[in-house]
Amino acid sequence: MSGNAADVVSKADVPGSGPAAEASEGAGVPVVRSLLSVTARQAPRLKPPTARKSWLSMLARMTGELREQRLKLQAIADVSPPEVIQALACIEAQLVRPLRIAIVGEFNSGKSSLANLLLGIEGLPTAVISSTQIPTLLYYSVRPQVFVVDLNDRRTEVRDVASIPKTSVRRLEVGLPSPRLHGVEVLDLPGLADPRFERGMGDLMLATAHVLLWCTASTQAWKESERIAWEILPAPLRRHALLVVTHSDLVNDAKDTHKLLRRLRMEAGGFRDILLVSTTNALALLPGKRDELGHAAWMATGADGLDVALDQLLESVAVRRSKVALAVTHRIASRALARL
Repeated sequence: MSGNAADVVSKADVPGSGPAAEASEGAGVPVVRSLLSVTARQAPRLKPPTARKSWLSMLARMTGELREQRLKLQAIADVSPPEVIQALACIEAQLVRPLRIAIVGEFNSGKSSLANLLLGIEGLPTAVISSTQIPTLLYYSVRPQVFVVDLNDRRTEVRDVASIPKTSVRRLEVGLPSPRLHGVEVLDLPGLADPRFERGMGDLMLATAHVLLWCTASTQAWKESERIAWEILPAPLRRHALLVVTHSDLVNDAKDTHKLLRRLRMEAGGFRDILLVSTTNALALLPGKRDELGHAAWMATGADGLDVALDQLLESVAVRRSKVALAVTHRIASRALARL
């Protein structure tokens, strides 16, 4: 092996980062144009309960194996180049990072409601409710906590962000004890008309997202302004995107529903899937609120179809990250052996 760790593991080598890894993610994966939420209304089906556990356990197993190999190398440090150990630790750290789901859409498109639905809660902490114009990263924490990250990337825990000028805040980071946040993070972004979006993507952290959920309101779905904003997003992220048509309960007629979906398939064909969801109705049926008719009502909201499509997308990204990690690990090991 020649050079240092940077020679062994470039950014493109690290799973989930770099243009090489991102460009290859999703390659060869068929794009399915299923009408999951509509199908659910007609013929309810059961969601595989182990879908998310499957890819989470896979990543955990692989991370454990990498850690075991790294520790073995450290035990024989006299013959193991330090840059090899450092490179393996870097891959391990990347695999441990949660997959990040970004939620994008215009103002009043249902982004915050969708975030609440993904988390399985009715609303974010009071400190965050009035801050929908600030990018907000939601992650798992054993207790609720809110941090403000300022323009100098200083991170400070706060009780209430309402009094903080929005111009001095880069983003909020909110920890919540939601089981649905195990293995994932949710990035809730300002509306597309926000000046931050128009200036660029850096402050919005979109480059760090693995999966994109684009919210569009059913009553005025996929406007020209949305199409323009969509086209400036990073290409790797667009390949891992779902179009979520919110407020689907406002389109009651089956003929209008199919007409809407037909138009969206023609005009927004770049999405991996298109799903109709009534977030308002789904939030009212969160666990603990469902009666004996709750399951059928839940299926009718389209939330079940969204869960399935999202889990499938996350799993495909996790599998790709694992394959990249294995390939890079093999390359590192081969170069290390050649040097000994």
